[in-house]
Amino acid sequence: MANVEDRALAPNASLNDDIGEETRLRMYRMQVELREAEQRAFDLFLQNLVKGTSHLSLGQEAVATGFATAMKPGDLSFCTYRGHAHTLARGVPIEKVLGTDATG
Repeated sequence: MANVEDRALAPNASLNDDIGEETRLRMYRMQVELREAEQRAFDLFLQNLVKGTSHLSLGQEAVATGFATAMKPGDLSFCTYRGHAHTLARGVPIEKVLGTDATG
């Protein structure tokens, strides 16, 4: 990871080089997928196809992505509010998150 001295010598050096290009691309893709899923949930809600209220995390995809990337196999998580993105990021299929449970 870049430290203060490295930045002084190369101010344009990326501070994220330690995670590698593959991880950065995987995280970007996850953010896009989470945004699309949350937007779909919002669309279903506007069509009155979701019973109750809908607490979305649109605009907070990076939080769920970083959280999921940092988790290790066997780590547990529990989401109670705005949890769609976190649940999806942990690998639960979108059909389980937005499927029959969301629409009754």
